[in-house]
Amino acid sequence: MLISSIYESIYDTGKRLLHYLQEIEEGRRSEGNDSEGLHGIEEELNKALEALHAQTYQVAVIAAMKAGKSTFESEL
Repeated sequence: MLISSIYESIYDTGKRLLHYLQEIEEGRRSEGNDSEGLHGIEEELNKALEALHAQTYQVAVIAAMKAGKSTFESEL
């Protein structure tokens, strides 16, 4: 479904960004720069990814009989 593919895309992009930040920090440390400049961004990105992962939705579908409610439910 469209919503789940969008969710996966956002989550995967966030994970890649987190990985790149970690690589940058690792490179800076190997060069002797042990500043925490990117650490705050990494923490915020982790919080956002955790919130995205934990987020759930509840949808109520109200319609007349034989209006396709079961078909809609199977699409989810």
